[in-house]
This record gives sequence, C-alpha cells and structure tokens, in this order.
Amino acid sequence: MTSEPEKAATTALVKPTDAVILEKALALVEQTLESFTPGALKTRLSRAFGLQGKAAKAAIRQLINRGDLVYTDRHGRTVIEKSFCRAVRVSERVVLTPPGISFAPRPQDVVVRLSHGASFGTGHHPTTRMSVRGIDHILGSTGLAQTPDTALLDIGTGSGVLAVTALALGIGSGIGLDIDPCAVSEARSNAELNGFQHRLKIAATPLEKTEGPFTLIIANLRFPTLKQISPQMVRLAAPRSALVLSGIRAEELSPLKMLYTGLHFRPVWEETEKDWAAVALVHKGNTA
Repeated sequence: MTSEPEKAATTALVKPTDAVILEKALALVEQTLESFTPGALKTRLSRAFGLQGKAAKAAIRQLINRGDLVYTDRHGRTVIEKSFCRAVRVSERVVLTPPGISFAPRPQDVVVRLSHGASFGTGHHPTTRMSVRGIDHILGSTGLAQTPDTALLDIGTGSGVLAVTALALGIGSGIGLDIDPCAVSEARSNAELNGFQHRLKIAATPLEKTEGPFTLIIANLRFPTLKQISPQMVRLAAPRSALVLSGIRAEELSPLKMLYTGLHFRPVWEETEKDWAAVALVHKGNTA
C-alpha cells in the first residue's frame, strides 16, 4: 500500500499546473505512429522527459482524468489513445464532439456532432482528421461554398463525418456513398443529428451510376482505389470544383498528385500525419 508521504511525493513530481509536461505527453501520443500500452507509454514518457516512473504514471492518469486520453481495446490489447469522447478541435474552424457534450464554440467555429459507431470516421484515424482539415482549407480559401447550387460527393462515406463537415462549412447539398449497410445507417443518423437529413442523401448507389456534377468530391480511400476511380472523378467533377483525397501513405502522395495533375487537377494543399497523407486539389478550370 502506498503511504501518504509517497502519494504526496508522486503528486509533487507532476502537479496539475505542470501543463508543459502534460501537453508534451499528449503530443507524443498524437504524433507517434504506434499505439502505446500503458506500460510502454510510461516508459516512453520517463525516457523522453526524464520523469521518474511514478511521475510518468501520474501524468498519464491526469491526461486520462481530464479526458485527453482514453483506454481502448485493440485486438485484445489495452492501449492508450487520444480521446474523442469530448469536444476535439480538428481544424481551424471544425470541432468534433459526441452528442450531449457541452462546448462553448468560438464565433467562427463549426461544431459537428458525431455518434461513434462501428463505421470508419470517428476522428481517431489521421486520415479522417486530415480530410476535415483539407475540406476546411479548400472551402475557406477558394470561395467554392459561395458558388450557387453547390453539391458534394463523399465516396465511402463511413460515419458521414466528412460530408456533414462540408455541409456545415457551406456546401448546399450532397450525396454520401457506401456499400456497407451499417455505414449507411450510421451516416444517416449523423446527418440527422446535425440537421442535414434533407440536404444529405446517403445511399449504396454504385459510383458508376452516380450522376454529377459536384462542386466538391471527397474520398478517404486507399491509393489503388483512388487510382481506379480517377476516371469517375473526372466525369463527376464540375468545371469549378475541388477534390479532397486521403487514405494514402506518405510515400503514395507524390504518385497520387502526379496522377490527378494529369487529369487537369492542381494540388493546393497537402498534409502528412503519422505516415498517412492527404491532398486537396482544384480543377484547373477553377481560377480561385
């Protein structure tokens, strides 16, 4: 049993006011490729910041208690990850939050409420976060959202988070496609949760049977799929339009940009996180 003096010593090693250490620890979890077991994270914090074992453990406990980190089961193994069970700022304007969580937004903030289900797109994965940032960038910098009769297409919509984000940032209407019945159901629920059930159609329609044109096309898919569907992208994109593509590894970013540049799109934004990448491109007919 830990004595009171030992408890006091542990608390003194990492005080609640030691914000710098806590923020560095949180950044370490966010930026490292692998997921940490509790023991591995304690060891990593000890080595990275010169903390004693009890101090490292106390820092982890504080981050979990304040909701920044969460214990998660990954294939039967307990790991510690960034928590999305609270409001989390993903981009300059976009904040993701579960329903029922209170959050005081800034005047320019767009709050997207998202029920976490089985479908991909909860914000845990870097490609979801980067896609949100790409959408925020492209709609904030090109004026596309102010174009009359704007429409989006989200290919492989999953939870619907990316389509909902684009609508919240000003796109008029949209279609989210997914062949997974679970994703279709969850995306419809999230559209309704954000009041977009009449502006966002979720369907299992094959891409080749979908009719455009679309102002914004979003696809968070792996590189072979993005390559395979590129002719459909060209067919469905409006003359003044943009693409936000993710789901690719960092080393696949250059060949993806080369492919779509040859199809009359121009890269205007890109980002990498944890060895994943995303890119936003505008149609070369778009002078913005």
